[in-house]
Amino acid sequence: MAAGAIDYGELVREDQVHARLYYDDAIFRDEMERIFSRVWAYVGHESEVAEPGEFVARWMGLQPVLLVRDRNRRLHLLLNRCRHRSNTVCQLERGKAAGGFRCAYHGWTYAASGELIGMPYPVGYAPGDFRKEDYGLIEVALESYRGFLFGHLNPNGKTLRDHLGATTRLIDQAIDLAPNGELILRAGVLKHMYRANWKMTMENVLDAYHPPILHQSAFHLDSGKSFNWDSIYGPDGNARIRDLGDGHGQIDFSAQNRKSGGFFFQGLRGEVAGDAQRAYIEGLERRLGKERAAETIGNSDPHFSIFPNFNFLPPGQVRLIRPVSVDETHIYYFPALLAGAPEEINRERIRRNGYMHGPAGLVAPDDIDVYERNQDALRARKDEWLLLRRGLRTERRDEDGFRVGMAYEETTQRGIWRHYRKLMSDATGGAAQ
Repeated sequence: MAAGAIDYGELVREDQVHARLYYDDAIFRDEMERIFSRVWAYVGHESEVAEPGEFVARWMGLQPVLLVRDRNRRLHLLLNRCRHRSNTVCQLERGKAAGGFRCAYHGWTYAASGELIGMPYPVGYAPGDFRKEDYGLIEVALESYRGFLFGHLNPNGKTLRDHLGATTRLIDQAIDLAPNGELILRAGVLKHMYRANWKMTMENVLDAYHPPILHQSAFHLDSGKSFNWDSIYGPDGNARIRDLGDGHGQIDFSAQNRKSGGFFFQGLRGEVAGDAQRAYIEGLERRLGKERAAETIGNSDPHFSIFPNFNFLPPGQVRLIRPVSVDETHIYYFPALLAGAPEEINRERIRRNGYMHGPAGLVAPDDIDVYERNQDALRARKDEWLLLRRGLRTERRDEDGFRVGMAYEETTQRGIWRHYRKLMSDATGGAAQ
């Protein structure tokens, strides 16, 4: 090993991880290169750029990109950097690039397709010394799975479908709830910034050990103080956690959903008028048939994560994770609306997004507070090993070969770190993931 190289095999053990992984800036820089430059990362949804010229600005690790639909309705993922002397060609988070993108420094202008279409004083170049077609915005590999868009900076390894693996069936489960068979992510976004490491969100979204403690007030407000924690999260509960491989994971509420007739925290009963619920069910039955519609409603929204930056949270919320520095992270929540559902159903999904994850929400502020407390506590350097031992000896393999544990165990966290160690130990670049 080269002098000064970081030994990730030592920092990530089967049942422990070292605190340095959360606060060391050199490790953060390694992550941007060995993870975000080498794996498929979520950048957005097709519905966000549904019309010609529409764009959203996103990041892949620290690299700024533009997701845009050109005049021919083709999707592009472009590096947000002028090819002349470097400048972001777009500073807006979203909009419509009717005239393309123009660099504010020297005026180079690019079409929505990324093509260089103009510059001031082109006579400054000698004949034959410059061809505009050679200097368009750099295109990043982009692939879609049922509307969810992922980019890859170095696509010489896995296809997107290979990367997604078993999570495709969970994406399908989420989309199947829409009467028209599509999700729409155009209802705005909630944004948070927290002063802690990005991996805390990836761990937390698959941590079913904390909700009965950290989010107790949320459950009491939503379901009353008689809420039975153990029936879901406890040793006799119905929820399970599942390591889906490649850093992906799931909190599986399927058994609980079938028992209660829908996700227990979904909020689609009571808050939505009966005629709207009936219209929704009828719409789903027209597409799927009665038996399949009943099964789909019973399964409800899934709860899962796609490494390194995508989370899907019930009821119908997509979360995108953006690392900014070793101790700063931005997270974005997008309500996923059901195409063809009554307005009342989708309005309730939007309300739930704010109710749970807004600045005064019942869930996200709790989590963010804990992330920052975690980061503060990492300054205590006496014993820096963090434990991931719960359920290590009792987890089992399901019929598909995935590791499964009880909700309060740490099977999914170990799965994240197992994949992390593999990616971070490959200093050569290897085959892109």
